[in-house]
Order: sequence, then C-alpha cells, then structure tokens
Amino acid sequence: MGAHSLSTAAVLRPDPGSAALRSIVRNLTQTRDGATYFAGRVWGAVLRSENDGAVHPLVGRSAPDVALVNGRRLNDVLRDGRAWLIDLDPAEPLRTVAAGWADQLGYLAGTPTPDVDSAALLVRPDGVVSWAGREADRAAPILALARWLGEPARQRPEKYQAAASAE
Repeated sequence: MGAHSLSTAAVLRPDPGSAALRSIVRNLTQTRDGATYFAGRVWGAVLRSENDGAVHPLVGRSAPDVALVNGRRLNDVLRDGRAWLIDLDPAEPLRTVAAGWADQLGYLAGTPTPDVDSAALLVRPDGVVSWAGREADRAAPILALARWLGEPARQRPEKYQAAASAE
C-alpha cells in the first residue's frame, strides 16, 4: 500500500490517536501551505513521472489546454478515453509515427503557443503528459509510445491485432 492510502486509513480509525491526527490534519488544511499540499496530493498535481532520465517540465503534469488545428481544444478530445499525440509543429512530422498506434492513439495537430515549450506532447487518457519533446524528431516519440502503449500494431503478433480490431 502507498503512504497516502496508509495515512488515510490511519486518520479514519475510530480511536483517540486518530482523532488527534484528524485535528492536526484539519488545522494544516486551514493554512495556505497545508491546503496547497493536500490539494496537490489529492488531484495529482504534485506527482511527476520520469521521462527516461530527461524530464521535460510538462511530463507528469496535466496537459495544457492547447488550441488544435480543427478548432477544438485539447480538453475536448481527451474525453474519448484514448491517448493523444499532439503535434505542435506546423509541418506535422509525427503524423506517420502516430499511424502505427492508430488503434489506441489519437493524433491531432495543434497550434504552437508560447505557453507550451514543446514541439509535441503525448497525453495519456487521464490528461497527464507522459512525453514532451522540444524538437520534432521521430525517435523519442516512438520510444515514448512503445513505453506507454506497447509495440505499434504492425509489429504485434496477429492474435493481438485481431483482438484490437474486434474492440
């Protein structure tokens, strides 16, 4: 069990020690720093994931709501429950890379924005950036896609391709 689950269980026990702990937690949440800490833990805003040793500032954080070429916003497309590769390079160099994972991955071109220091984003279905790259090279996103989604469809054994197409 994780520390968060264990601490939640400890606070909820019906004994005097847990009641005292609840009082301390309540007092902490009434301070700015305490409220920020607990909100970050509950919403995952303070959680970060590694990006093969090189961590882009967006990796492990909620994806920014960028404008997409089709006039929609990233938050709109995330509602379908798939991972998304967002290509912020006007030349759309990652379109062919995304095609290998088309059964699990959506691809959209986005509008470059000064708020997002990246040429592309791989966004998990939960809206968290799992990879971000400043240059639109093909090798890094392929590694990230394989890490998060497995091998591309054309490289999977036939039995897995048949199962994916039946879904």
